[in-house]
Amino acid sequence: MTNNMETATVKVKKTISHYGFFCNDRAYGEHDPEYRKWIEKDGIKWDDYNSGDCATDGEMLDDFCTENNKLFEFIFCEEADGFYKVNKGLQL
Repeated sequence: MTNNMETATVKVKKTISHYGFFCNDRAYGEHDPEYRKWIEKDGIKWDDYNSGDCATDGEMLDDFCTENNKLFEFIFCEEADGFYKVNKGLQL
């Protein structure tokens, strides 16, 4: 028996409570005017913005939540190919 910690990636099905599903950060912005204003803070017009223009969708959503001290966060679901808005710190 070894004492060395190893890592593995596993898929686990879990039912979660969430506040919505969004296929990308632009879709979330259509839902949340505060996100649109946050995108526009650096001079980008919302109508000209496309997902991935500044960073990945996940990075943008994470930065938005962190910079604005949100009590929610987004988790990516590979199977659904999108993001669920969940309570911050949801244990998966």
